[in-house]
Amino acid sequence: MRLFLLFLTLLVHVNSYKYLVYSTQFAKSHVNFLARLADVLVDAGHEVVILSPIMDTQFGGAMTKKSRVVEIPQCEQAAGFQEMFRNDMSKTVWKMQHPIRMFLEARHSFTAWGYLGKSVIEHPGLIEQLKAEKFDAAFSETFDFFGPVVFHLVGIEKWALTESVAIRDGGFQYTQTPIFPSYIPTMMGGSSDKMPFFGRLSNFVSYMLMDFMMDQVLPNIEAVLRENMPDLPPITELMTTNSLVFFNAEPLVDFPKITSARIIDIGGITVSAGHEPLNSTWSDILNLRPKTILLSFGTIAHAFAMPDEYKQTIRETFRKFPDVTFIWKYEKPEHNISEGITNLIESTWIPQRDILHDPRLNAFITHCGQGSTTEAIDAGIPLIVIPVMADQQRNAHQVERNGIGLRLEKTDLESVGKLEVAIKEILGTEKYREAALKMKSLIADRPFSMTEIFVKNMEFLAKHGPLRQLDHYGRHLNVFQYYLIDVIAFVVLTSVVLVTIFAVAIRFAFTKKGQRLTFHQKADECGLKPWNIQTFENVKQLSNVVVTLDGIDRVSYEDAHITMRLAYKLIRRRAKTIAISFVVMRWFLLILSLVATANSLKFLVYATQYAKSHSNFLARLSDILIDEGHEVVILSPIMNSLIGGAMTKKARVIEIPQCKEAALMEDIMNNQVAQNVWTMKHSLQMFWERKDAFTMWGHVCNSVIGYPGLIEQLKAEKFDAAITETFDFCGPVVFHILGIDKWAVTESVALKDGGFHYTQTPSNPAYVPSMMSGASDAMSFFGRLSNVFSVTIYDMFMSLVTPSIEAIIKERLPDLPPYDELAASNSLVFFNSEPLVDFPKLTSARIIDIGGISVSTVHKPLNKTWSDILDLRPKTIFISFGTMAKAFAMPEEYKQTIRETIRKFPEVTFIWKYEKPEHNISAGVPNLIESTWVPQRDILHDPRLTAFITHCGQGSTTESIDAGIPLIVIPVMGDQTRNAYQVERNGIGLRLDKTDLADEKKLEEAIREILGNERYRTNALKVKSLVADRPFPMKDIFVKNMEFLAKHGPLRQLDHYGRHLTFIQYYLIDVISFVAFIVISLFSLIVLSIRWILRRIVFTKAKKD
Repeated sequence: MRLFLLFLTLLVHVNSYKYLVYSTQFAKSHVNFLARLADVLVDAGHEVVILSPIMDTQFGGAMTKKSRVVEIPQCEQAAGFQEMFRNDMSKTVWKMQHPIRMFLEARHSFTAWGYLGKSVIEHPGLIEQLKAEKFDAAFSETFDFFGPVVFHLVGIEKWALTESVAIRDGGFQYTQTPIFPSYIPTMMGGSSDKMPFFGRLSNFVSYMLMDFMMDQVLPNIEAVLRENMPDLPPITELMTTNSLVFFNAEPLVDFPKITSARIIDIGGITVSAGHEPLNSTWSDILNLRPKTILLSFGTIAHAFAMPDEYKQTIRETFRKFPDVTFIWKYEKPEHNISEGITNLIESTWIPQRDILHDPRLNAFITHCGQGSTTEAIDAGIPLIVIPVMADQQRNAHQVERNGIGLRLEKTDLESVGKLEVAIKEILGTEKYREAALKMKSLIADRPFSMTEIFVKNMEFLAKHGPLRQLDHYGRHLNVFQYYLIDVIAFVVLTSVVLVTIFAVAIRFAFTKKGQRLTFHQKADECGLKPWNIQTFENVKQLSNVVVTLDGIDRVSYEDAHITMRLAYKLIRRRAKTIAISFVVMRWFLLILSLVATANSLKFLVYATQYAKSHSNFLARLSDILIDEGHEVVILSPIMNSLIGGAMTKKARVIEIPQCKEAALMEDIMNNQVAQNVWTMKHSLQMFWERKDAFTMWGHVCNSVIGYPGLIEQLKAEKFDAAITETFDFCGPVVFHILGIDKWAVTESVALKDGGFHYTQTPSNPAYVPSMMSGASDAMSFFGRLSNVFSVTIYDMFMSLVTPSIEAIIKERLPDLPPYDELAASNSLVFFNSEPLVDFPKLTSARIIDIGGISVSTVHKPLNKTWSDILDLRPKTIFISFGTMAKAFAMPEEYKQTIRETIRKFPEVTFIWKYEKPEHNISAGVPNLIESTWVPQRDILHDPRLTAFITHCGQGSTTESIDAGIPLIVIPVMGDQTRNAYQVERNGIGLRLDKTDLADEKKLEEAIREILGNERYRTNALKVKSLVADRPFPMKDIFVKNMEFLAKHGPLRQLDHYGRHLTFIQYYLIDVISFVAFIVISLFSLIVLSIRWILRRIVFTKAKKD
């Protein structure tokens, strides 16, 4: 036993990390938040040291119960700040009209943070002591500028930032994520998400003022620090080196906002999981009357400091409810605030959490601080919120939006009426308690606990950080580049020039000997009728424009004009003893079966048999749900009969026969497209040239809807939830007909352009490569221009195709809602993207990455045949171009290049997956093995494989990363070019263009580099380890979120108001234009006034002279 305990101790020690937490004793909510995070890590078996300089002596310490604390004494300037903050601020906050005013008025006092930081550095032996601790990782709060400075001095590269509130304005430099003030309330904005013009204006100004304040404060703090550290990098620069940012936000409660992979919400983590029964004193108080209401305004805005008229309003209002006991947390008993009011109990301290969880409490009147609000939601208590300062106004609007309480302004306490009405409403209407209890259940059942999320991500950071792969290139762009203002200006200018040239040309053409001709006259003169003139073919011209953007000198004016014209149109536009044992066992199995049935859910998966990668992805998701004890039915209409079924191993399949239109599409995809993809200059060309064929999705949908007895059969199944792919138009239609409102969409690729209507999340083409663009994240001007055009053209393609498909479906379902409206009713969006590999992009709570989930975790040793092949030579390279772009269909010169290049490496065995053995592609090449089928996953995991030459399809790329194999990627179509740039960005392989196969030298050089340079394998193994150790397995993420959706969906709280805004409103173009107009007008007025004054002075002087 002693040896066993020793072994356990050693095991814990091996798996534990040491963390440094920088936590200034400044405000109770901030200090408590960081202390809770520290203690959570200690509970997880790690060691935590809190470095805690004292800004405010009245807190009584770092508030931790388990961590080791290194406390730094209060400096003189910090004492002054404490005096100002505790006395002046607590009084003024009650009278301030806007929350941000407090910060603006106190901004000069923030230099105290600099002096406090200086006292930390100068503390005898501290930095050396911290260096000797050898911390694995660290974190501090975003508001505390000195945390990153300490980490820099101690040499800690693996660190994170946290925030005790739900959002922080002006923090792009460390979050690398923009905020959209058009519909996301800022921290100090004081508004909800539904904002009129002036609401958006106020929100925008609030954001800019907070940013301005930070710009004012930081230089003063830096100046103090540089007195002793002249070589200190700018604090802003240090802040950007964080790896993760934790916000105290709960996505199921907060306003839906734009986020990214580096931002992790852990709202509610500070709420203790335990609460105690009330002692006899407090229990007797709650027994005094049939109803009880608790009143507390927190620890900063003291109740004693509020204006006397506010206190009087509260007292008089309480008198009007004699059957209700009011408990008021009031700091100064000498005020006798409860005097003369028999139903008012005052106390300087209350067991808030225990009272909130007592079923006898009816409501909570609160200032709506982050801590109190979170505790109230956790307890399921209805609220009356009266925000006083800072982010409390924003929290109050959240309460109102979720229907769990009523919101009052602090100025409403000037008179008795409004508070009285609110109390009557909260006590007399059950809807608030019902909503509060529903919210409580929602939070309690969330897929992963916030504690688990925080601990696992911090452990991941300590092991694999710093996580520079989460940094996006957009952080290097200026505001004009980031928001594509330069690209838009170029397009507008080009359009104006082209229109001008066109107008001049028309004018010249319609002028004859000094006379003006009409259009009809000119047409008659040319022997044509105007309506017979065919000037150009839009589809081919438009594709050519995109292709030639990388070589901008080859773009004709006519191409550009066509593109802009179509772009303009667009803009308008999920024995006895044995016998007894036998009987007992049967009952046991029966009970297990009942339990399993009780907890299992039934899912419908709509998966058209269209392309192997798509069908395989949805089949894998279905089988995963079955593995977790759920029932899955796959509704699988046949579009491509060569796929060979729904590809599931475990799900029940309802197969719909192929309709004649789908048969036509099958022929196109498997013959014409398979050959054309090798010669297409741009992936979008395939879509444009075959756009008319896409109408067959409508015909396939009609064949499903009209299949005899199908809809009735599916309705009888009583599905709990459903899922389909974004590309499949019929999924949402079928779910609508069946009445399934809990459904999700998924995508077998990492990114989908033109999907705002279902993701509700914008993409930024300034640094996020589009699905079809063929670019990396570090783009030149013309690269960004090409990326914008790619997004626009794909969006245009969908806008042209969707109405045609919709029209066909409406032949059978005339009352069907618009497709965009159906698509928008999804609750979750699953992307086949791995954030640790993919380009960092904007996301949101409704978007969930599950990249690699379709990759089987099982691989077998190769059989003797394949094993012998890999033993033939010391090195082996595998070649495969997937199932869509057939190798036999590539141009002959490409095949010849591959054959001749292989000949140059006689010591290497090449295995080529080639579909037509009759071609004898390996004839005359002794080191080339051809096969129509290859056990790809098993070969990739064989240590004898040296490299993989691939088309870089999503599945093959993911399998390669999982195996840790170096790559030579030759993208052919679709999203493959984007995947290829990911491979290059992560340093796990080399990228070639398919046209490079016309040149033997380029392929030969790539093979020599991949064989001779060990860094590609080193990087590939590193990425493999990174992905394998990710905080949560993709399977768990998918299953738990689908279970959550089935139980609590539809998740309409994840819908943001921004989806209702126009383009101009969403990007605040109207607000910015208004501000610009006001600024220009004021500037002009000042200039004119100065000129008028000067003229008067000059005129008066001249007159005197």
